[in-house]
Amino acid sequence: MPSNRRTVVDGVLFIGDQPLHNTSLWQAEPAAPAATVAGQFAGVKTARLSLASLRAADRADRLERAAANDNVVICDAENDSDLALLAEAAAERRFILAGAAGLGLAWVHQQVPPEDRHRDHRGEELSALLGPERNTLFILGSASEVVRRQALHLEEAEVAVVRVGPGDVSGLRLPRGCTAAVVLEGTFEPDHSVRLERDLAELAAREGGGRHLVLSGGATARAALDELRVTELVPLAQAHPGAVVSLASDGRLIATRPGSYGSDDSLTRILQTINALQNVHIRKGVS
Repeated sequence: MPSNRRTVVDGVLFIGDQPLHNTSLWQAEPAAPAATVAGQFAGVKTARLSLASLRAADRADRLERAAANDNVVICDAENDSDLALLAEAAAERRFILAGAAGLGLAWVHQQVPPEDRHRDHRGEELSALLGPERNTLFILGSASEVVRRQALHLEEAEVAVVRVGPGDVSGLRLPRGCTAAVVLEGTFEPDHSVRLERDLAELAAREGGGRHLVLSGGATARAALDELRVTELVPLAQAHPGAVVSLASDGRLIATRPGSYGSDDSLTRILQTINALQNVHIRKGVS
């Protein structure tokens, strides 16, 4: 996600000018991050595509050679142009791409003509699929200072913000009939992260009925979607780079984004996007 200063150079994930493993962004995980992206793929065969190879004219050939013997190819990229080159090479050789939203957007730009990229395709299709008007529930799986500042913006937008310690999520009850956000406060115990993910997932299932959902943090989102038995999401809109609002099969909107991520108005922008999509549905007169 170069637009948010997330880059990969020499196989190392950087946050700004700092390698991820030198930052505090992994503090809630049970183990320290590996020094390289390949190091996170324990037991998986990997190969690396360097910036020089990605930017070469024969990048598609180099990508294919790197993937020989069923290797997972880890590609360097330090700007959006690099992502565009990767999407082009992957499309040419029919590779499956996995990564952050920036890579997904590059793939869309590779597949969709420029004149069609900003055309509203939702219309009647969205109206037919989106369920009744709902409030929204934010499940924020991080106790970082970034998320705390974002929660203050939600309060200014009259969202009911509930602050809770990581050990007090189990059994938590939230105010009904309104948009609400659960914000973690206090100290994380990395050894308890799996239990916390489970508690947040159960909270989403218990309190999220009849609400759209915003799931912040990859592990939080994965656990909640599993608990809700959501197996497919159809992307509809990007609230901002890295924050995607999708449609679930039960007619609710589900937004996902990384945990300690985005500007102070990130969550309010997500809420505005959800409300805008809901308004498309309401204007069509579907109840």
